[in-house]
Amino acid sequence: MLSGRLLALLSGAVLLAWVAWGAFADGAQAATTCRYALRADALNDPSATELSLQIRPSAPSCKPPNRLRSVRIKVNSPTGRLRSVRTLRSVPSPQGAAKVSLKGLARRERLRITLSFRNLRALAIVRLRPDLVVAAVAPTTSVAAATPSTIAAIVSERNRDTGTTVRVLAFTGTSSVGTSSPVRVPPGRRVQVQLQVTLPAAGQYALVLRVTDTTGRERATTDDEAPLAVEATEFAVDPTTVLVPSLAGYGAQLNQNVYAAISQQAGVTAENVADMEAKVVALQPGFVRMFFNGNAYADPDLMQSFVRTAQLAQRAGATINVTWAGGGESTPDTTMARFAGVLVDLVKNRGVTNLSWVTIENEPNRTRITLDQYEALYRALDRDLVDAGVRKQIRFMGGDLVEAPSPLGQTQTDWLTFLGTHMADLLDAYSIHVFWDYWDTGKLARRLTQVRKIVDSLPADARRPLYATEFSPRGIRTLNGVSYPEPGVFADGTPLAQTTINAFQHAWFDVLAAKLGYAGTSKWDGYPGKYDRSTQDYSLIGPPQQGWPLRPVYYVTRLFTSTTRPGWKVVNVVGSSGTKLLAGYTGPRGQTTVVGLDTAGATLATPSTTTNSYGIGGLPADTDFRVFVWNADGSGLIAPAAVVRTDAAGVLNVVAPLQSVFAATTLVP
Repeated sequence: MLSGRLLALLSGAVLLAWVAWGAFADGAQAATTCRYALRADALNDPSATELSLQIRPSAPSCKPPNRLRSVRIKVNSPTGRLRSVRTLRSVPSPQGAAKVSLKGLARRERLRITLSFRNLRALAIVRLRPDLVVAAVAPTTSVAAATPSTIAAIVSERNRDTGTTVRVLAFTGTSSVGTSSPVRVPPGRRVQVQLQVTLPAAGQYALVLRVTDTTGRERATTDDEAPLAVEATEFAVDPTTVLVPSLAGYGAQLNQNVYAAISQQAGVTAENVADMEAKVVALQPGFVRMFFNGNAYADPDLMQSFVRTAQLAQRAGATINVTWAGGGESTPDTTMARFAGVLVDLVKNRGVTNLSWVTIENEPNRTRITLDQYEALYRALDRDLVDAGVRKQIRFMGGDLVEAPSPLGQTQTDWLTFLGTHMADLLDAYSIHVFWDYWDTGKLARRLTQVRKIVDSLPADARRPLYATEFSPRGIRTLNGVSYPEPGVFADGTPLAQTTINAFQHAWFDVLAAKLGYAGTSKWDGYPGKYDRSTQDYSLIGPPQQGWPLRPVYYVTRLFTSTTRPGWKVVNVVGSSGTKLLAGYTGPRGQTTVVGLDTAGATLATPSTTTNSYGIGGLPADTDFRVFVWNADGSGLIAPAAVVRTDAAGVLNVVAPLQSVFAATTLVP
């Protein structure tokens, strides 16, 4: 006889088994409950109307029928009057899909469909099939040879009933040379389609553009092809690929102490400084940078010089970055409160409305500042500028980084990663400094490319526009037993800042920076003055004792500032040809500029007998460009503009000596 405890255990087990079986049975029953929906489309052409039916099950395990016993179709006029009833028997429907051809139907008639299977119902309106037309945007165009390039076509759907998805292909003879991605064309609309084409070599090509309906619904294909004449050349401007949405521009560091007594040691006087001011304004810099040093708090002479320098930048029309030179890391709140007061005073009381950027700490990764201390300074300044009501105007730029690891062992990758992951809510841009020996131009290219890759590897929400806020080549610091102040001298003893080699390498830097998507650059530096007791002369305007002479680097910087404008786009220039390097810019109303050079000219101290020809496509057709050439004769000056016209395909041919830099522009001052 079983005990009461054992009976209870057995009863519980039986109950659990019953509950589990019940749950299983309910689940099995739920799994076999299938629901179906019917979709119907009716596409009409002059021969017939194709009715497409698709039975859609609620779950993959639910199988639709492979044959429909009957399909009943009520044909109604567009106003709803019954015109006829048709019944179709034993209609094949593999995997629930059926297609039947119906005669005698007209556009916009309404079909009410009922299936014998589950009594499914649907409504279809008879619509015209899509009718596609393809056309070239222009009868002729140009691309870069042997390089994937973008051309455009216009695809129209002209029956106005049914949209579709298309792909456009390009052929030369029977060979396909390009294609587009699938593009949706709504009914009755025109859509511009971008194709990637590659033509093997320079020359003239007769292409055929062909549009295909990827859904297979179009029947009328007589307008599915269009001719296009294409000229392939060395380079082509691709305005569809924007590298910088809004160019900040080109400029230089302005020494904030130039009006102070300390700069009298460099020859600056109240009488001659006006000459320098006029030359800074004439440069028309787009972007300038200046320091604020905390020692100006206790020195009214330094403070008034700082204010006057900011006002000079304002008169020059430049966007201004003020950089806190450093210090106060242990007291971020009080340090930044005082600095905020200076910035607010500039904007609200001194007329410096172009103050748009602030950077805290010059080259912080050369110091022992910690990343947390660095962030604390920015957060303190952020609070102060918000309270003062100017934070929306004054954006934050972070970095000013050099390449070498910091004394604390942090790499520039560590720094940029921290900026992107801890300070993305504060920073709107990152900045770097680049200096190289004039005989080591590999560093110029490496630094710009390396930092571009670091930022591109950050998460998308951590990436910011890049700036180069100091850059310059350096020369020989000791020659024949004589030491020279920075930046040193050329091999023949000429101060490097006075040479065309120095200027050419600045242009190389600016062109490559644009191609890599840097938003702006500021050369170190603008004019002689005293930052402290040391002596240096990187300036694009020479010393006052010599009459503030304009150096070759001034003129090459002016080449950029006179042919581009802040706010323009930097666009891609595709193609390659040896050591030639080109950057493209576009402005409103189709304004276009291309700046180019051959990097092989970077070490030429005298004019070369080699002349380069640059073939540039992708430009407005039959349009006059003004072509300026810097250093054509070795003088370091800009030659008067020559007018060169593009051909019918939009190709411009520019000729420039090896040691020169050219700018071709439609911009009229």
